Amino acid sequence: MAREHIARRRLTNVELLAVPEGEILDRVAAYQGTIDVFLFYAVLEHMTLEERLAALRLARLTVRPEGHIVVCETPNRLTPLDHHTGQIPFLHMLPGALAAQYYGRSGREDFVEAVDRAAADGPAALRDALVRWGYGMSYHEFELAFDDCRPTPWPPATTRCCTPRDPCAARSCTSRPR
Repeated sequence: MAREHIARRRLTNVELLAVPEGEILDRVAAYQGTIDVFLFYAVLEHMTLEERLAALRLARLTVRPEGHIVVCETPNRLTPLDHHTGQIPFLHMLPGALAAQYYGRSGREDFVEAVDRAAADGPAALRDALVRWGYGMSYHEFELAFDDCRPTPWPPATTRCCTPRDPCAARSCTSRPR
């Protein structure tokens, strides 16, 4: 479908790569510093932490200085609902050992059946199945992968003082926390 879209628009500066999982990093590394847009579409959440950090670091190396890294369709681990994988509130936030015991409470039968099949091969296969189904990610991975990102300060240096009765529409209303 993507190739048809490119042909219809007569684009000549686009190259699409579909690479087997085990070859992605090596194949993409050859493009160091030459890519305009590096797209992660519904993929990062299916990687282990080590794979995800390696992929993000590689993306940073391969995009040109004015290029872009685009991440979409990746669930945010810091939101309480998991609409992507087990469809159980907070499942993607649980420590691995707890998630490995809790996943069976999901109402998503195909998810439970697949993880059950993996569990028959042992605890490592069960943990891998949970990751491969999708565990979400957060800004923490970006901060680790991109060393020039600053950690998010906490508490924030300023707080909004707006309330429903005082929406601050016409004035600035930041104040220092007490």
